[in-house]
Amino acid sequence: MNKDKAVLTGAKKNNSVRIIPFRKNTNVAAKLNAHLEQITSLIASDAIVEGMLRLRTGVKIDGLVIGGVLIESDVACMLFLSKDGQIEGNVLTPRAIIAGEITGSIRARELLVRGTAKIEGDIFYQRLHIEDGAEVNGRLCKISLVVEPLDMNDVYLLADTK
Repeated sequence: MNKDKAVLTGAKKNNSVRIIPFRKNTNVAAKLNAHLEQITSLIASDAIVEGMLRLRTGVKIDGLVIGGVLIESDVACMLFLSKDGQIEGNVLTPRAIIAGEITGSIRARELLVRGTAKIEGDIFYQRLHIEDGAEVNGRLCKISLVVEPLDMNDVYLLADTK
Protein backbone atom coordinates (compact mmCIF):
# COMPACT_ATOMS: atom_id res chain seq x y z
CA MET A 1 0.00 0.00 0.00
CA ASN A 2 2.84 2.42 0.74
CA LYS A 3 4.32 1.74 -2.68
CA ASP A 4 1.00 2.57 -4.40
CA LYS A 5 0.57 5.70 -2.33
CA ALA A 6 4.09 6.87 -3.18
CA VAL A 7 3.57 6.41 -6.90
CA LEU A 8 0.19 8.18 -6.88
CA THR A 9 1.46 11.11 -4.87
CA GLY A 10 4.67 11.38 -6.87
CA ALA A 11 6.88 10.90 -3.79
CA LYS A 12 9.41 8.66 -5.58
CA LYS A 13 11.98 10.60 -7.58
CA ASN A 14 12.60 8.02 -10.29
CA ASN A 15 9.00 6.78 -10.66
CA SER A 16 6.98 9.94 -10.07
CA VAL A 17 3.50 10.30 -11.52
CA ARG A 18 2.10 13.68 -12.36
CA ILE A 19 -1.54 13.95 -11.34
CA ILE A 20 -3.50 16.56 -13.24
CA PRO A 21 -6.68 17.65 -11.48
CA PHE A 22 -9.96 17.81 -13.41
CA ARG A 23 -10.65 21.27 -14.77
CA LYS A 24 -13.35 22.67 -16.96
CA ASN A 25 -12.26 22.93 -20.61
CA THR A 26 -13.59 26.28 -21.74
CA ASN A 27 -11.56 26.55 -24.97
CA VAL A 28 -14.08 24.69 -27.14
CA ALA A 29 -17.06 26.50 -25.60
CA ALA A 30 -15.53 29.97 -25.99
CA LYS A 31 -14.49 29.35 -29.58
CA LEU A 32 -17.92 28.03 -30.61
CA ASN A 33 -19.83 30.77 -28.80
CA ALA A 34 -17.88 33.32 -30.86
CA HIS A 35 -19.43 31.84 -34.05
CA LEU A 36 -23.03 32.35 -32.82
CA GLU A 37 -23.06 35.88 -34.24
CA GLN A 38 -22.60 34.49 -37.76
CA ILE A 39 -25.79 32.41 -37.81
CA THR A 40 -28.04 33.69 -40.60
CA SER A 41 -30.79 31.06 -40.81
CA LEU A 42 -33.49 30.11 -38.31
CA ILE A 43 -35.92 27.21 -38.04
CA ALA A 44 -38.63 28.58 -35.74
CA SER A 45 -40.01 26.70 -32.74
CA ASP A 46 -43.34 26.01 -34.46
CA ALA A 47 -41.71 24.78 -37.70
CA ILE A 48 -41.41 21.17 -38.87
CA VAL A 49 -38.95 20.48 -41.69
CA GLU A 50 -39.15 17.10 -43.43
CA GLY A 51 -36.26 15.88 -45.56
CA MET A 52 -32.56 16.71 -45.61
CA LEU A 53 -31.81 20.30 -44.62
CA ARG A 54 -28.82 21.47 -46.70
CA LEU A 55 -27.25 24.83 -45.89
CA ARG A 56 -24.20 26.91 -46.75
CA THR A 57 -24.66 29.22 -43.77
CA GLY A 58 -24.99 28.80 -40.02
CA VAL A 59 -28.40 27.82 -38.66
CA LYS A 60 -30.25 27.95 -35.36
CA ILE A 61 -32.89 25.26 -34.98
CA ASP A 62 -35.67 25.83 -32.46
CA GLY A 63 -38.17 23.53 -34.20
CA LEU A 64 -38.19 19.96 -35.49
CA VAL A 65 -36.13 18.63 -38.41
CA ILE A 66 -37.08 15.14 -39.60
CA GLY A 67 -34.17 14.13 -41.83
CA GLY A 68 -30.49 14.98 -41.96
CA VAL A 69 -28.80 18.34 -41.51
CA LEU A 70 -25.88 19.10 -43.80
CA ILE A 71 -23.88 22.31 -43.58
CA GLU A 72 -21.69 22.35 -46.67
CA SER A 73 -19.63 25.50 -46.12
CA ASP A 74 -16.71 25.73 -43.73
CA VAL A 75 -16.42 29.52 -43.49
CA ALA A 76 -17.37 30.02 -39.82
CA CYS A 77 -20.64 28.10 -40.30
CA MET A 78 -22.21 26.19 -37.50
CA LEU A 79 -25.34 24.47 -36.26
CA PHE A 80 -26.95 25.67 -33.05
CA LEU A 81 -29.68 23.36 -31.78
CA SER A 82 -31.56 25.12 -28.98
CA LYS A 83 -32.86 23.28 -25.91
CA ASP A 84 -36.32 23.09 -27.54
CA GLY A 85 -34.97 22.00 -30.94
CA GLN A 86 -35.05 18.43 -32.23
CA ILE A 87 -33.36 16.62 -35.10
CA GLU A 88 -34.40 13.13 -36.19
CA GLY A 89 -31.59 12.20 -38.56
CA ASN A 90 -27.84 12.44 -39.00
CA VAL A 91 -25.89 15.69 -38.78
CA LEU A 92 -22.79 16.72 -40.74
CA THR A 93 -21.40 20.16 -39.89
CA PRO A 94 -18.04 21.83 -39.28
CA ARG A 95 -19.14 23.12 -35.85
CA ALA A 96 -22.10 22.63 -33.56
CA ILE A 97 -23.57 23.60 -30.23
CA ILE A 98 -26.20 21.07 -29.18
CA ALA A 99 -28.64 21.91 -26.38
CA GLY A 100 -31.68 19.97 -27.68
CA GLU A 101 -32.38 16.42 -28.83
CA ILE A 102 -30.81 14.48 -31.69
CA THR A 103 -31.71 10.96 -32.75
CA GLY A 104 -28.95 10.11 -35.19
CA SER A 105 -25.19 10.40 -35.62
CA ILE A 106 -23.23 13.65 -35.53
CA ARG A 107 -20.03 14.43 -37.38
CA ALA A 108 -18.40 17.75 -36.51
CA ARG A 109 -14.89 19.11 -36.21
CA GLU A 110 -15.83 21.09 -33.11
CA LEU A 111 -18.74 20.14 -30.91
CA LEU A 112 -20.15 21.52 -27.68
CA VAL A 113 -22.84 19.41 -26.01
CA ARG A 114 -24.76 21.51 -23.48
CA GLY A 115 -26.08 20.10 -20.21
CA THR A 116 -29.65 20.06 -21.56
CA ALA A 117 -28.78 17.95 -24.62
CA LYS A 118 -29.95 14.42 -25.31
CA ILE A 119 -28.20 12.53 -28.12
CA GLU A 120 -29.13 9.03 -29.28
CA GLY A 121 -26.39 8.17 -31.76
CA ASP A 122 -22.67 8.14 -32.42
CA ILE A 123 -20.54 11.28 -32.30
CA PHE A 124 -17.55 11.73 -34.61
CA TYR A 125 -15.45 14.75 -33.63
CA GLN A 126 -12.05 16.44 -33.58
CA ARG A 127 -12.70 18.65 -30.55
CA LEU A 128 -15.45 17.85 -28.06
CA HIS A 129 -16.79 19.36 -24.84
CA ILE A 130 -19.68 17.73 -22.98
CA GLU A 131 -21.22 19.66 -20.12
CA ASP A 132 -22.46 18.03 -16.94
CA GLY A 133 -26.06 16.86 -17.28
CA ALA A 134 -25.92 16.03 -20.99
CA GLU A 135 -27.17 12.60 -22.02
CA VAL A 136 -25.22 10.86 -24.79
CA ASN A 137 -26.15 7.30 -25.76
CA GLY A 138 -23.76 6.20 -28.47
CA ARG A 139 -20.09 5.90 -29.33
CA LEU A 140 -17.62 8.78 -29.17
CA CYS A 141 -15.10 8.53 -32.03
CA LYS A 142 -12.26 11.00 -32.49
CA ILE A 143 -11.59 11.68 -36.16
CA SER A 144 -8.37 12.71 -37.86
CA LEU A 145 -7.19 16.32 -37.65
CA VAL A 146 -6.69 16.23 -41.41
CA VAL A 147 -9.47 18.22 -43.06
CA GLU A 148 -11.36 15.74 -45.16
CA PRO A 149 -13.40 17.00 -48.10
CA LEU A 150 -17.12 16.33 -48.02
CA ASP A 151 -17.87 13.34 -50.17
CA MET A 152 -21.18 12.02 -51.41
CA ASN A 153 -20.98 8.94 -49.16
CA ASP A 154 -21.40 11.29 -46.16
CA VAL A 155 -24.49 12.79 -47.78
CA TYR A 156 -26.01 9.35 -48.42
CA LEU A 157 -25.33 8.39 -44.80
CA LEU A 158 -27.34 11.42 -43.73
CA ALA A 159 -30.41 10.07 -45.47
CA ASP A 160 -30.11 6.76 -43.59
CA THR A 161 -31.42 7.76 -40.17
CA LYS A 162 -32.23 4.31 -38.81
